[in-house]
Amino acid sequence: MNRIDRIIRESIDRFILRESDRDWWGLEAPKGQKYDPRGRKKKKQQPQPIQQPQQQPQPQPQPSMPNQQPQQQEPQSSRGRKRIKPKTLFDAVTVNQIGMVIRNSWVSMGLRKICTMNRNLERIYSRDNAAILRNFFSSVTNLKADDDEHDLFVLFTNTYNKLHEITKEVEEMAKKGAANERYVISKITEMPIELEGLANILDEMHEKAKTLKILAKQQRIKDNSNPNLFIVTNDIEIQDGVYIKKAVINGYKTTAGINKLIIFDKGEVDDIKKKLFALASDIRKKWGDNFGRGVHNRKVNR
Repeated sequence: MNRIDRIIRESIDRFILRESDRDWWGLEAPKGQKYDPRGRKKKKQQPQPIQQPQQQPQPQPQPSMPNQQPQQQEPQSSRGRKRIKPKTLFDAVTVNQIGMVIRNSWVSMGLRKICTMNRNLERIYSRDNAAILRNFFSSVTNLKADDDEHDLFVLFTNTYNKLHEITKEVEEMAKKGAANERYVISKITEMPIELEGLANILDEMHEKAKTLKILAKQQRIKDNSNPNLFIVTNDIEIQDGVYIKKAVINGYKTTAGINKLIIFDKGEVDDIKKKLFALASDIRKKWGDNFGRGVHNRKVNR
């Protein structure tokens, strides 16, 4: 056998051997191996295991114990504790609670508007018109201050301001706690006589407002197109040659007139009077007053 025949023979043997153990056209190759079309061995890729999500350990139920007491919650801190606010001053137990409700126990928007009107009468309606109105709204009874003041607007404002100062002082002192309890109660006992005085002045202002309505009706200058408001179409003569201007009563486009005050509303005046008198009575029942009346019947030393 010459050299050429030997090469041909070896090539045929290699071809037969390769055909017997490779997958040329997609036939199954020996287990664990795989061939590509170019005859190179290719390692079989091992399948990756699928990772299961880790489960959180479930709490095991505790066996029930006989006569087991429920767990008590920890008390809230003083910062997170909800403050208890009483509905009225009479319901207040602590000094701090007194400071919470003392202002709302008597202050109202209707009362504040009377004080605001008193400050602005001269500026809005001129000095002469304000003087005529003040002279008409003057005290006809013994309601007067130490300086013989009869102007009901001034009397009302002075009494309101006294109550406001007492209220403000009680609020500030109540914030400091029980150490100021005696002082706070002493200030509260100054309120009944002022509350009753404010109610009486308000009642007399209502009587003067009612008289003004009667004068307007007698002079047939009331505007009946709006029966819910006291509106006039002309000036009201209160004395010979003395008039209260209609602008003072009706107001201007940008400024309310005196007819917007509660003194012209009998229902609202009665409600506020009842509230003020009831508060004065409650204070006397619970703490007394500094004028020898009430449960204490004596002054509270500061």
